[in-house]
Amino acid sequence: SAPQELPPSSSEPEFLLHPYGQMRRLHDNQLVFNARGWYTSEAYARQPELPGRMSYLYRSDDDGCQWHGPQLVGAGKTETAFIPLDKANWLGFVRDPQGPSLITRSDDGGRTWHSWAPALSGREGTSRLRHPGSIARLTNGNVLITYGYRQPPFGVRAIVSRDGGSSFDTEREYVITESYLMED
Repeated sequence: SAPQELPPSSSEPEFLLHPYGQMRRLHDNQLVFNARGWYTSEAYARQPELPGRMSYLYRSDDDGCQWHGPQLVGAGKTETAFIPLDKANWLGFVRDPQGPSLITRSDDGGRTWHSWAPALSGREGTSRLRHPGSIARLTNGNVLITYGYRQPPFGVRAIVSRDGGSSFDTEREYVITESYLMED
C-alpha cells in the first residue's frame, strides 16, 4: 500500500519522528510499534530544557491503513523494545541516553508505563553502553532481552527472565557474540 502518514506526536513543526524496532500484532489483531522523536537543533537552541528524546507507541486496528497515537512511553527515553506478556501486562526495555537502559512495565496494555529500573548491573559506567535492545518470549516461557554491547569486546549480549518477565537475572549476562577491533 501507499505509505501512511502518522499523526504528529507534537504540534511543533520542529519535532522529528521515526519508527524503531519491531512491530507487534496483539491478541485483538491490533498492530503496535514504537517511534522515537526529538527536536531540531534550532528548537533546542531556543529551548534547551526540551527533552533530548521521546518514545511513543502507535496503534492500528485496520492492518496499518490508519495509525492512532501517539502514546508517550517516556520523555528523555528512546529506542523502546516492548512485548505484551498478556492482554494487560507489558514489558519494555528502553534506552536512556543519559544513563543505563531501563526495564519498565505497563499494566494497562502499553498505555502508561511505570516501575522504571536499571536493566543491567555491572561496574560503574558500563551499563550505559548496553543498548539498543530487543525482547522475545521463548517457547519455554522465559523472556529474553538481547542488546548491543558497545565497548570492547563489542558484540551482542542477553539477559533472561525465568519467571515470565517478572524479574531478570541482571548479574548473569550471556555473550552471544564478541568482536575486537583489529589494530593496524
